[in-house]
Amino acid sequence: MAETQHGQGIRPPLSAVEAMAEATHLRQLHRLFLRQSCRLFPITVPGEEAQRVLDITCGCGAWAIDLAKAYPQIAIIGLDSDVQLIRIASENARIANVPNVHFAPYTLGKRPPYPLASFDIIHMQRPITRIPLQAWPALLLELRSFLRPCGYIILSDFEIGPNSSPASLHFLHLLRETLQQAQCSISSDSRPFTPAVFFPRLLRQADYADVHYTLTPIDLGKQQENQLHNQTILHLFANASAAHFLVRQGVLTQTEMHELLAQIRHEVQDIGFCGTGMLITTVGQKPLFTATDISQEGALADGTA
Repeated sequence: MAETQHGQGIRPPLSAVEAMAEATHLRQLHRLFLRQSCRLFPITVPGEEAQRVLDITCGCGAWAIDLAKAYPQIAIIGLDSDVQLIRIASENARIANVPNVHFAPYTLGKRPPYPLASFDIIHMQRPITRIPLQAWPALLLELRSFLRPCGYIILSDFEIGPNSSPASLHFLHLLRETLQQAQCSISSDSRPFTPAVFFPRLLRQADYADVHYTLTPIDLGKQQENQLHNQTILHLFANASAAHFLVRQGVLTQTEMHELLAQIRHEVQDIGFCGTGMLITTVGQKPLFTATDISQEGALADGTA
């Protein structure tokens, strides 16, 4: 498969210090999502029956390591494009003493170095690189080839919702407009920040069967006494890579961005702060025979292939 044009101008490789901060945020977000969804797998996926699981865009490895602890009989491979995050994930696995999980660097859009039809489940949550919507069909077809017949793909992403911080709303408005102008937006109208709302249609177009989704509201405010560090909430509303992108695009100066982030930090620390979002998880299953397989069989039977 041709390499996708993801991450265009959005995210340079992380330094060791940046990777440590990113890993902390990703780990805390995983805990938040797990606490409010209460499951590593959607209820429709029989995860306990899996033998091999591939976790793409694994980040610091939080999901894969928790899965390895819960299901020691499953062999898990975690892939991420950032070598610093892979190093952290490998160290986290060593500390957690989970020998059934392995992490390796991988560029999203390139062919994974594994046999075809060798995984029972492929999991992808919150990819940190932006993949253009038009690149998803080829990517999903490629991933389907690595699933065993009747295997599952799980795509999960967090779509930011309304909140009571005027500064963060301003930041998100600037980001949405600038992504659109730079042709880096996930859709033509630039409204969704993630591809999550498009996953059901994309999976059906890629010949996955039994496509369905679940919606999990995520409370980011103070009412539930969330234990998230304020920096992690800030990371959701205005993360460093998005801030760097806006500065590089000339939308704000470095000083103006520093002042805006300081104001967001002040507002989300307020006891009255309220914010929410939606974790959108879509599941598809690789059928025993795809439409492509059936058409090829028909062509062979007709002697036209």
